[in-house]
Amino acid sequence: MNKVIALLVFLSTFSLALKSQNHFFRQYTTEDGLNNSFINAINQDDNGYIWIGTAEGLSRFNGFTFRNYSTLDGLSENYISKIFKDSSGRLWCGHRNGSVTFKSEDEFIQPFSNATGKGLLVDIEEDETGLIWLLFQNQGLYFVDNKLNITEVSHNLEYELFSSIMPLGDNYLLLGTDERLTINKFESSSNTLSEISEIENFPASSISEIVRVSENNYLILTQDEGLYTLSFSSDINSYDLKVLDSNESGDLDNLQDAIIDKNQNIWISSMGAGITKYSTNKNGKLYSAERITNTNGLISNNVNTSFEDFEGNLWLGLYGRGLLKYVDNNIKLFSPEDDPELNKIFSLLTNQDFVNWIMCQGHGK
Repeated sequence: MNKVIALLVFLSTFSLALKSQNHFFRQYTTEDGLNNSFINAINQDDNGYIWIGTAEGLSRFNGFTFRNYSTLDGLSENYISKIFKDSSGRLWCGHRNGSVTFKSEDEFIQPFSNATGKGLLVDIEEDETGLIWLLFQNQGLYFVDNKLNITEVSHNLEYELFSSIMPLGDNYLLLGTDERLTINKFESSSNTLSEISEIENFPASSISEIVRVSENNYLILTQDEGLYTLSFSSDINSYDLKVLDSNESGDLDNLQDAIIDKNQNIWISSMGAGITKYSTNKNGKLYSAERITNTNGLISNNVNTSFEDFEGNLWLGLYGRGLLKYVDNNIKLFSPEDDPELNKIFSLLTNQDFVNWIMCQGHGK
């Protein structure tokens, strides 16, 4: 029998289109049952289902098949802009028409009787007290309490488009707009938001997203001015703003969102430049480790959103090209270094004990 030396093990159960590329993805489109290929949001419920928000509704993926939901199933609108999971496991869906839908057990509930008229819902966050904050593009800010009562918050921030919000604790909120980044104080007695200060030396650029890296440390994504880190001390007015990547090359234009994976790598999604991975060196400093585009495996450079599931799988939502699952970590290559001829595989067989036998060109025993 020929010597078993080279072994390529695929743990993924799906077929892959493997070309001469460095990274491998499994693509899901409408042909696989996805309701639409324009993906805006991805999340996972406590039962392990992956939920995909698209331009035409909500898709639930169980690892094999998709189940699709629309207004006929209780959604406020089919266009999904955001999906957020709160601390109790409920999924909140934001819509383009200024409405919200949340999933409670087996039903969809619309907390607003009508759309807010505040435009696209751009962000959903939860603070340390359990309040759910809803941010709408056209100066709309609301919170939902534990009894699902909805309250509109008044403010004096006019003529700015809201884009991102992050609770800082003690009723302080970091608010990103199309022009600046500000620290604000929420007064619960009057349900008003007051600006405390504007983050100094921050460029006049639209904020794409604010990501909590750790306690008091945040990553700020901009539309065209790159990436920043913002760290607070015990005093809310004492902070340290640093440039992580100034985007001098222009590769970080049109940033969409970011996630921090279980290994503390940061994945940045962009429209037009694919995804960029940032890692931490031995000195604890972040650096640009890798950029993945259509030149090294990505199907499209237009990435709307990203998500890491419970098992550490990376999911990407594309603009018009469906859903991607990054499967690099599910592929292992076993290859002899001393004789490349032994890498020529002729047959593969798995027996009843799930042992893989590979016949290759080599020296028999």
